[in-house]
Amino acid sequence: MVRLISIYVLADAVSQVYSGALRGVGDTLVTMLLSVAVHWLLTGVAYVALRVLHWSPEASWVAVVVSLIVLALAYYARYRFGNWRSRALRLSQLDEPALGSTPHAR
Repeated sequence: MVRLISIYVLADAVSQVYSGALRGVGDTLVTMLLSVAVHWLLTGVAYVALRVLHWSPEASWVAVVVSLIVLALAYYARYRFGNWRSRALRLSQLDEPALGSTPHAR
């Protein structure tokens, strides 16, 4: 069980890092949708595993770890191959003052 939890902690760390990076550049909608979808899927899988198939709690923990690994891989794929770079560029252009304009000009 300790080995399983150690995999969970590693997958959770990867998930937190990449979801934080995506949220930091403004890619919040896709990050939220991925998280909500995977967690609702996990809820259904855990219910079926525990109540319908009568698996042990340890087996349902395997489902939790697998779902977190899937979420971490989805965040990584979004970070590595996603369109967040163009969004971050557009946001950074909004922060730059226009040429020839002076702040606080009256």
